[in-house]
Amino acid sequence: MSDSLERRAFLGATAGFTILSPELVRGTQRNSAIRMGLLGCGGRGTGVASGFLADTPAEYVALADLFQEQTERAQKVLGAAADKARKKRVPSTGLLSGPGCLDKLLSSKEVDVVHIATPPYFHPAQLEAVVNAGKHVYLEKPVGVDVPGVRRVLKAGEKAGNRLSVAVGFQLRHATPYVRLVERIKAGDIGQMVCGLSHYYAGSIPGRDFPNASPKERRLRNWIHDRVISGDIIVEQNIHLIDVNNWVLGALPVSAQGTGGRAGRKDQGDCYSHFNVTYTYPNDVHVTLASTQFI
Repeated sequence: MSDSLERRAFLGATAGFTILSPELVRGTQRNSAIRMGLLGCGGRGTGVASGFLADTPAEYVALADLFQEQTERAQKVLGAAADKARKKRVPSTGLLSGPGCLDKLLSSKEVDVVHIATPPYFHPAQLEAVVNAGKHVYLEKPVGVDVPGVRRVLKAGEKAGNRLSVAVGFQLRHATPYVRLVERIKAGDIGQMVCGLSHYYAGSIPGRDFPNASPKERRLRNWIHDRVISGDIIVEQNIHLIDVNNWVLGALPVSAQGTGGRAGRKDQGDCYSHFNVTYTYPNDVHVTLASTQFI
């Protein structure tokens, strides 16, 4: 299986977020591009944005981030992707930075869709703001890091209703091997599901020192190692497999119990290195998730 092919399959399925076509976005012709603004210009945001440029009708017209150098770096990365796809580069006037960058992004009449790729802690409030501004959303997972945040997301989704498209980055639901596997399971090819075991083994995600940054800025820049900002690996990373389990079983867990710890990690954060959690689904089906991510 080719990762690039699976990415294209996912991006193709989410181009315009399935239910959107360009003429629905702005009442323009079908062959016009969907204009996107990226909020959060780190590696994940620029990586997925490069894929959208390569494999969908989307164009990026604005880049927003708290840190100015992130928008400048993203402009170069996405500029190369745009050139390859024969699309327009993001102009310098589309670079938005500082605490007010989201407000500037939402006030732009050039932006049809906001692509949110910020640290997960901020997702609920940012999604609310985008929906309130009447713009469509592509939101990277996870949608939140705690119950209050997720409830805010659900309310924002209700407000969006049929007026706006809200898509979340669960790309495994569009990966051909997973789609075929789930189809066969649901068809009964392996019999009745009575239990399950999921493994998520990941490598290191290195942090950086940022010696000239304040402690608060350093914490924000290294958010992937911060339990509060990221939700820890079980929320920020393992959510993909939890979603697959829900998909296979066609249900949500009714309870969960587990353990975890930080042994083996050498970074300065507080995220765990491993989790072992057993989820109980309806009909007394138990699925255990074993996860490790050592640094």
